[in-house]
Amino acid sequence: MQIDFSRSGGFAGTRLTVRVNSADLSADEASKLEKLVKDADFFNLHPEIKPVTPGPDRFEYRISVSTGSRTHTTIISEAVMPDRIRPLIDYLASMSKPGRTR
Repeated sequence: MQIDFSRSGGFAGTRLTVRVNSADLSADEASKLEKLVKDADFFNLHPEIKPVTPGPDRFEYRISVSTGSRTHTTIISEAVMPDRIRPLIDYLASMSKPGRTR
């Protein structure tokens, strides 16, 4: 599984990015990541989850997950983020640094 993650927006406008390939992780970390994707029901998320009226200084997340023959990308505003995806976003954000690819 490969995940491309970015966070943009916010007050300072600092962009965070990371690319995670589960083959490069320990077995425990790869299993944890796969569970987070599954628990988020990621492949059934709408491609864009945004509020009708955008708010100032909000974060926006772009996540693309590829597993074998499946690829899905979604863009999510923090203002209307489904609770089920928060753990995945928190995990990916913790692995991110400005401009970093892992």
